[in-house]
Amino acid sequence: MDMHATATLKEIVATLNHLVPSKERPFVYMYDPPPPGMPQRFGDYRGHSVTIRDVRPMAKELSLDKEGFVLLRQSTRVRDFGDDAEVKSFSDDKMSVTFDQPRDRNELPAEVARLLTGLIRQGRLIRG
Repeated sequence: MDMHATATLKEIVATLNHLVPSKERPFVYMYDPPPPGMPQRFGDYRGHSVTIRDVRPMAKELSLDKEGFVLLRQSTRVRDFGDDAEVKSFSDDKMSVTFDQPRDRNELPAEVARLLTGLIRQGRLIRG
């Protein structure tokens, strides 16, 4: 992605939090309350200001080999991802992804992103 091509893209500046390396292992208890005497979370997070660009207008020019990511269109029946009730109305099996067939290398990231998005929207990464 050359700088000339990105000069016309819409952009915002946002703060992204990154975990600062430390000798102690960071953790987050995903249930409330945490064990007695333990904090809910531990880790040193620092905010960094970054520019985020909308690269959708140039999606066809992106490649895994050069940019390290691709954008692929994915159909959905969800009309408003900001509506938690609508998103939750889709069951886990509708949000799941199967990897039992060989995939084109450009398809895998979209499937993984779709799966992770579904799990994150549901507030969990692992169902136990």
